[in-house]
Amino acid sequence: VTVSTLRFDEGKFRTWLKSHYYTGWHSCCSCRMGKVDDTMAVVDTRARVYDTKGLRVSDCSIFPVKPNCNTQAPAYGITQRLFELISVEEYDTLLS
Repeated sequence: VTVSTLRFDEGKFRTWLKSHYYTGWHSCCSCRMGKVDDTMAVVDTRARVYDTKGLRVSDCSIFPVKPNCNTQAPAYGITQRLFELISVEEYDTLLS
């Protein structure tokens, strides 16, 4: 199907559009970070899932609110910060 044939037939255009287009939404805010008393929070400020041992979440789902930007850079930031936190925790564990 070419663009020139689609211009004159809205039905064909809509069919083509539905089969070739996607939104590309990034999941965000479905696993909110917050304090223990926050009833909507799923993870603490160190990305540890409440009431679970050894599980952390390191993606955009832990945002309390959706940022007004593409979520790729904030996701990298979360992952970098979590790496630093875990590294310090592991180092402290080795010293004790």
